[in-house]
Amino acid sequence: MNVVFLMDPLENVHPTKDTTFMLMVGAKRRGHAVFFVPDGGLSLHEGALNFNALEVTPALTRAPPFESGPRRRLAQGDVGAVFIRLDPPFNERYLMNTWLLD
Repeated sequence: MNVVFLMDPLENVHPTKDTTFMLMVGAKRRGHAVFFVPDGGLSLHEGALNFNALEVTPALTRAPPFESGPRRRLAQGDVGAVFIRLDPPFNERYLMNTWLLD
């Protein structure tokens, strides 16, 4: 399954205290493909939701904690789960993201 994390930049992740990172590690350990989508990475094309995603492999044992794969455009049907893990503020873009995902 493709698991998407709509979140703040990867550079801001602190592996020792960030719950988003632990969710990503858990998903990868269970065999899922893990994707990072930055704020603003959602779009509508002909009525279908798309994700401008970067495949990542998180690991507890290396620095930096992410290995990046290719950028991909994922269609709504390609995604099994979406985690919205943005830090406040919850502004207009956040509201737009929730509307698109709804």
